[in-house]
Amino acid sequence: LRQLVVLAFQVSILLIVFSFGLQATSRDLLYLIRRPGLLGRSLLAMFVVMPLVAISLALMFNFRRTVEIDMVALAISAVPPLLPNRGSRAGGHTSYALGLMVTVALLSSVIVPAAVEQVGWLVGRSLAMAPTLVARVVLVMIVLPVMTGMVVRAVLPGVAGRIEKPVVRVAHVLQAVALLALLAGSATAIWAQADASSILALAIFVLAGLARLRLAAGVTG
Repeated sequence: LRQLVVLAFQVSILLIVFSFGLQATSRDLLYLIRRPGLLGRSLLAMFVVMPLVAISLALMFNFRRTVEIDMVALAISAVPPLLPNRGSRAGGHTSYALGLMVTVALLSSVIVPAAVEQVGWLVGRSLAMAPTLVARVVLVMIVLPVMTGMVVRAVLPGVAGRIEKPVVRVAHVLQAVALLALLAGSATAIWAQADASSILALAIFVLAGLARLRLAAGVTG
């Protein structure tokens, strides 16, 4: 069951990223490359501000080790594939969100291991992550699906327009089923980690992330 849940999440992410490729153009992907100032501010918010927020919360609340690891991991992870939709709904340009997702994915094999090492230095622990591992995940989960979708759009634009929404619907169904299965199988473990300080800290962390996304949308909107 665990393997099926993981597989469902992975397939749903691949489908979502593929659907972005069905909408994307080379102009979208180069959006941030042509705006280095905006790219720099985005990277600063993602890989400096959010990790500092996570570390500050961990030091302030002194919550369980599992929650601390999860929060820091979220803070230094690459752009989630849901960002393009969330960014456009927040009032930003889809080109910005798509460009950010792909640009950071390409840079993450360098940025993420460096961020992990810096977080370890800040908390007084030895942490490391292999750049090749990050590069492999990014290549399979983001770069290849986006490029495949763009090829379909370029070669068969009519087909791309017809399949984009069904692909997204299938991805959302898979996500919902996998999430329900995960919650059903892990409810006891999740509840064991839940206390007032952890919930409050996670709420602050989420609000900080939403504020960052809103700010990015405002910069580009």
